[in-house]
Amino acid sequence: DEDGFYDIQYGDDRVAERAHLYADAQGRYSSWGLTPTPYPIPHDGPVGQMLAAVHRSPVRASHLHFMVTAPGKRTLVTHIFVDGDPQIEIGD
Repeated sequence: DEDGFYDIQYGDDRVAERAHLYADAQGRYSSWGLTPTPYPIPHDGPVGQMLAAVHRSPVRASHLHFMVTAPGKRTLVTHIFVDGDPQIEIGD
C-alpha cells in the first residue's frame, strides 16, 4: 500500500489489494489496475540478515501476482513485472 505494507502486516483484519477474477464461458478474462510500485519488505530481523549476507536490497520490483485455477487442472501461481523497473537487472 502507500505505506509500503502488505495488508497482513497490520494488526487488524483488513484485506486490500486483492481481487477474484472469473473467466467467461470461453475461458477469457481481463483485469485492470494501477501500476504497482517498488516497495521494501520488512528487513529488521532474520530476513534482513539474509539479504545483507547475499548483498540484496530489501526493495521488491514492481509486480502483480496471479493465481490461476481450473477444475481438474494444476494451479498456476505466477507474477508479472513492470517494464523498466529499476530493481530489475536485465542481462546482455
